[in-house]
Amino acid sequence: MLRPCRTMLTREIAVGAGLLSAAMTNAMRQNEFQNYWVNEYPASPPIGFILREKYKDDWLRVHSLPGGKRYPENDDEMREVLLRHNSVLDALLRKGDDFVLLTTGYSDEPTPVLPHLLHTDSALKNASRFAFTVSSDIGLPYWHFFVTALNWQRGCLDAVLAQVATDTVADILVIEQEQKCVYHPYDGGGDIIVRNDEARTALKQMFSAWLSPRADGL
Repeated sequence: MLRPCRTMLTREIAVGAGLLSAAMTNAMRQNEFQNYWVNEYPASPPIGFILREKYKDDWLRVHSLPGGKRYPENDDEMREVLLRHNSVLDALLRKGDDFVLLTTGYSDEPTPVLPHLLHTDSALKNASRFAFTVSSDIGLPYWHFFVTALNWQRGCLDAVLAQVATDTVADILVIEQEQKCVYHPYDGGGDIIVRNDEARTALKQMFSAWLSPRADGL
């Protein structure tokens, strides 16, 4: 059974084997996340590929399958994808650590639109809050960001990561605010933004077998 993450709880509702909250904590009020992001990452909106370009000195990439294969074709390959994503997240987050899951909706108008993931996951939808909108010249003109405050345990994002691996869901971020790190899983791997040089070097050593052999790291 997939293990739901736990939200930072106020009032709890049972969901499967875990708990999701019916309200966000004060730390995750709408304006506060936007303020955090603008102060911490002023050069980029919370869009993975832009974040990678703007913070290239803080970035490394891991591939989710051997040989840089992009999509899993069977259960064994999907297990490998999830193992790699969870191993990276275990390196960034200790069990029980608070983190933010950011999901993205798109539209032709500035009015917020729910991300696809929140349409299909009612528990996550109930625990999520709209954060802010940016305009973009890539894809649809407006990108709408929603955030959910969660607590980490290995495997709690497997249902989300499996959808990312098959390109059913895109443009999600896992954000650890205190340690200043961001993980952007995509169909084929994951981009890691870590502001601490020593920590980034340790991650490169830890996951050296999963790094790209290309000079540009892609």
